[in-house]
Amino acid sequence: MNFSRTPLVVTSLISGLAASSVSLASPVGSFEIQKFDFTSLFNQHDRAAQPQQVPWAGSFYPFGQGGIADESEQKPSYSEKYDQAFYAGSKLATDWEKLHHSCEHVDEELKKGCKDWWGHCNAWSAAAIKEPEPRESLQTPNGTFSVGDQKAYLTELWMSSDALFAGATNKSLKTGDWIYDPKSQDSVALSDDEETTNHEAFWDVTPRAFFYILTNYIGVMGTSVVIDRFTGDEVWNQPLAGYRILPIRKEDRLEPVTRNGRTLYPVRLRMKIFWAHDGVRASHVTQGFDIKKTTDDESIRVTWPNYVEYEGRLLKFTLFFSAPVETNEAGTQVVSAGRIVGQGIWNHQESRSSRPDETHPDFIWMPTVLLQGGMGESNPYIRADMVHQLPRNRISQKPVEPASVELTLLFAAGTFQSKTPDELAALLTAVLRREGIQVEVTIENLKTLPDGKIQLTLKVTAGDQARVNSILAESGYQALSESH
Repeated sequence: MNFSRTPLVVTSLISGLAASSVSLASPVGSFEIQKFDFTSLFNQHDRAAQPQQVPWAGSFYPFGQGGIADESEQKPSYSEKYDQAFYAGSKLATDWEKLHHSCEHVDEELKKGCKDWWGHCNAWSAAAIKEPEPRESLQTPNGTFSVGDQKAYLTELWMSSDALFAGATNKSLKTGDWIYDPKSQDSVALSDDEETTNHEAFWDVTPRAFFYILTNYIGVMGTSVVIDRFTGDEVWNQPLAGYRILPIRKEDRLEPVTRNGRTLYPVRLRMKIFWAHDGVRASHVTQGFDIKKTTDDESIRVTWPNYVEYEGRLLKFTLFFSAPVETNEAGTQVVSAGRIVGQGIWNHQESRSSRPDETHPDFIWMPTVLLQGGMGESNPYIRADMVHQLPRNRISQKPVEPASVELTLLFAAGTFQSKTPDELAALLTAVLRREGIQVEVTIENLKTLPDGKIQLTLKVTAGDQARVNSILAESGYQALSESH
């Protein structure tokens, strides 16, 4: 899912980011670290933190489908609707989008990658961090704009932004055995920044930088950051919804080692990170994420209904300290620790991962300032002043008379655990209301089938029946029948 422009050069990896903002001299790049004390960083928020504005789930508007000129989800497309509202239907935004944010004019050797994963993932990531989520349609003098319309325009705006950045990379080189052999020909070659080798570039972001950036920006400042979660030759930008540091066990405190005549105390850390999805409907309204509901085991499973919106990863790494790390008996709180020495080691550096491309982040960045006026990769006809004016120009709407529908639904085994009809009704009501739909839900004929699937009859009274259907469908049901 994801990216724009050629993956062959670093400056295009974060499409539209000002080059002056990218600093690779330090392991933390242009991020500024305020707190270095491991004890307080580990203990803050009971080891689990999320941004003040948790990023919302959205679409990355793939280039293979024409970006925001895509008509597969709605007609007219998002860009055409914008053209009708602001350019008298002249298709200025649409024609630009089809020319620049599609795969039609991409060089042949890049076309497969373009169709597979290029898109607006960097722009959606930035918008999901910097902009409040549109949660309902807006009726304005220029027309009615759905949640999907609004998200498309906000996403397009953030194709160009200045940013903080940490990490080096070489997206033209596929991952292979060279990542475990620092002396191989591919490893010693310079990466795209021409300051680090490919081997150094692959193994950053380092554990130390990763720990400091997340605990300082998400934990201390309460702001999200974006990771490229694909360590190899593709780019999958995802805005982080939070992290949880797992307890330090006895076996995690390793034997002291001597480095350059100094005694260091290695500790193996485990950290779960969670990010927002960009594969939902463009009109999806996020139901929310609470890092406090995650657990101290190594599972990164996100339960229904949030599994369509967020996913996670468990990362393990070793940091080296100038003095022993002392914890309470449960390992849930650090009592004292030395300072972190060196950059640390990812566990999969020492024990090969079967999927090394899906391990530590390739780079980390955070959008700062929106760039406009033809800078970067954003559609110049989607203007910030017009987009941000939409909510301010809202006019009152007449309420839609609710309709009643009865659905027979089939849920996959394990979707619900020991729920009564009343509990299920309350759960589904809450899901739909978090999507901004005021509904009344009742459930009848609830039964578990021999294969573990759950079948039930759902009676829903709501004003926007089509949207109710799509929300429930996204949550994993198979409709067997429908009657009004």
